[in-house]
Order: sequence, then C-alpha cells, then structure tokens
Amino acid sequence: MAPVPEPSPALHPAIQNANTAWKFSANMMNWFSKLVTTAYTWTDLLIKGRQKKVDNAYNTKMAEQKAAEIMKQQQENGLAKRSPGGDAEEARLEQIFEAEGVDRREFEEFLRSLEEE
Repeated sequence: MAPVPEPSPALHPAIQNANTAWKFSANMMNWFSKLVTTAYTWTDLLIKGRQKKVDNAYNTKMAEQKAAEIMKQQQENGLAKRSPGGDAEEARLEQIFEAEGVDRREFEEFLRSLEEE
C-alpha cells in the first residue's frame, strides 16, 4: 500500500492566509449585499412616492372636471337655482342681504362674473 502523504505545516503563504482572507471577503460581500438591498429599497420608495403624488394630482384634476360638468348640467337644467332650504332659507338670505346693505342682484351678477373667469 502506498504511503499517504501528510501536508507539511509550512504550505504556500497564500494558502496559509486563505482562511482569514475568505472570512474578510465574505464579510465584505455581506456588507455590499446590504448596501445594494438598501439602495434598491430607497429607490423603490422614491418611485412610489413620486407616482402617488402624480396619481393624486391626476385624480384631483379629474374630480374637479367632473364636478364642473355636473355643476354646468345643473345650471342648464335650473336645478342650481333651487335652494335646499326652500322659502325659509330664501327669507334668511334676504334678511342677511338687507342687514349688510348689499343688493342681491348685483351680488349674483358678481358671482356669475367670477364663475366665467
């Protein structure tokens, strides 16, 4: 039977330091992985935040357009002229206009001019 060679304790210097070098490399790779994961997470959060801001602006714009269409339809149909409180609310408005010394027709014309702008 052939003799089994035993490794000598004095191997090549690169092989002697392989264990500590591997531990150092593994530690560096672990930290690099953590940094990359954190960077991807932050960019995802930035993208989501920006997209949410754009979506909210778009939804607000669409809601305002829809509300303007509804108000225009109501004005065309004459529904906006009716007050929800009926005669009691009309009387209360007249009292307020008289107390303030404001002509109601002039005030309504002013409001219409604001709507047109």
